[in-house]
Amino acid sequence: MVRYILLNLVFIVSVITNTNATAQNRACEQIVSDIDASSQSFNLEKLQAYLVEAKAPDTQCTSKQLFCMGRRASRLIINEVFTRSSAGVGDGDLKPLLEVAYDVGPTWKAAFYLAEAEEDGDKSDQTRFDRSAKYFQLAINHIDEIDKFGSVCAGETEELPNQSIARMILDRAAKSVLLAKTFVKPPITRSGEIGGVYLPSLRGVSLERRPVPTTFEFNSVAFTPKGKAAAKFLLEFINTKNLSTLTLLGHTDKKGNDAFNCTLSKKRLAAVKGFLRKNGYTGEISTAPRGEFEPVKLDDPGQYSEEETDRLNRRVELALNYNKSAKKLCE
Repeated sequence: MVRYILLNLVFIVSVITNTNATAQNRACEQIVSDIDASSQSFNLEKLQAYLVEAKAPDTQCTSKQLFCMGRRASRLIINEVFTRSSAGVGDGDLKPLLEVAYDVGPTWKAAFYLAEAEEDGDKSDQTRFDRSAKYFQLAINHIDEIDKFGSVCAGETEELPNQSIARMILDRAAKSVLLAKTFVKPPITRSGEIGGVYLPSLRGVSLERRPVPTTFEFNSVAFTPKGKAAAKFLLEFINTKNLSTLTLLGHTDKKGNDAFNCTLSKKRLAAVKGFLRKNGYTGEISTAPRGEFEPVKLDDPGQYSEEETDRLNRRVELALNYNKSAKKLCE
């Protein structure tokens, strides 16, 4: 999770005061003050006890105060994660802390770092991408919510990522969606639209092509269970958006010769198109088979195994503003 530690994160920390205060007859403002502070000797149990105390009726904390307390606590926990990471603690030991951080205060940073910790976990566990896809997309939704509705708690707008980081999060999310063993459906935003990698844009950045993980059985045009779920979602998305025209691009890995891969991508695109037609979509569907000629772009070629890279290359993409005059690679 330290791969993207330079994300302009600023955590203001100081020493927790009132460590001997009792849980009785304390005003909400005092608990807020205690949680606002941080301890150089981090104590998760004490932090969690403050949050429990704040929910007691006699504190008279408002729902906003409780919400922002959780987010403050989340910041403090993430700060502790960075402290331990810098001291050499491994990601596997840090993930439980990140899970607590997201549980007490679901911020975009907590979701992002939890997604990263999941992805960087046990390389033999392919389900780690299911979890990272979930949390990357939740991070996207949390960022979008602040952009659309403004800050609920102090400092949230200032901590939003810049466009470069937003683009990186979108890219990481798209790759996790493609690598997940099951189809990870994008979460719905607060405004009720399909979110995650299917948001129109994030911080002014948009994916030109959205991942549609319609995976197929080996050397076949028959959907896998994940592929069928993805095709059903694609139909739901285009109907929700009332899309009258769309373009699907099909890619393969480098196994096999050029002609074979072009033919395979054509057949698989035809299978997706046929599914949409069979289930009632009447809009214009253009298909652009790309074969093996547009491999996935990787910032770090060593980040994924050869098998994972092949899976990333075997992909279908949805393009809403596709340049139809683009070079035809398989025709």
